[in-house]
Amino acid sequence: MIVYFLGIAGAGVSALASVMKTQGHDVRGSDEGVYPPVSTYLDKVGIPYASHFDVANLPEHVDVAVIGTTAKIDRDSNPEYAELIRRGVPCHTFADYLGRGTAMRENLIVAGSFGKSSLTALIADILRSSGKDPGWFIGAVPLDLPVTGHWGSDPLFVMEGDEYVVSLKDHRSKFELYHPRHILISSLVHDHVNMFPTMAEYEAPFSRLNSCLNKSSLISSVSSRTKILQLRTN
Repeated sequence: MIVYFLGIAGAGVSALASVMKTQGHDVRGSDEGVYPPVSTYLDKVGIPYASHFDVANLPEHVDVAVIGTTAKIDRDSNPEYAELIRRGVPCHTFADYLGRGTAMRENLIVAGSFGKSSLTALIADILRSSGKDPGWFIGAVPLDLPVTGHWGSDPLFVMEGDEYVVSLKDHRSKFELYHPRHILISSLVHDHVNMFPTMAEYEAPFSRLNSCLNKSSLISSVSSRTKILQLRTN
């Protein structure tokens, strides 16, 4: 399958590109302002990308497109996006496509205000060092893992869960599109005040994430257990 990533320099978008490359798909993309560490990472793992937007960047055939959510990627002004729409190529945000692709996995969502990338990488590295082959998705370039995203052959998928909104038009938190079996919450400190003006509004998506768990699920917290239990019962 040929998967095109429009806005591939985003941390989450490039990590999903890595996941799909490890599945054996033909992965490529484009962006403007591609800088280290993402540019050097993409070069290292052999994912080709164009550093500008142009219809000529698009392959003759594209099975599915993953669309970044920066201001530079608007369907009315971005030539590649407009062409993908004209061709009728299915287009998804990376959070939507990641959630769809991992829906049947045993997902451990690592969420919280900070520490998500480090904890996700640590868990994946521990499992990998013990002979396991989990999937993982990390919105940063880890020091001790070969890639930011890996499909894996084990049922478990360790996924960094970002509370920020899917897009300016879709105000769900990204992790609300995932399918948690277990949750690890690193911390809860009021953040992203442009989208969550109050602490209660910031905590609300975490409560919704917790409500997805069942009786066999595991919820862990690096921070206050009391706060996590309050989220669980809200």
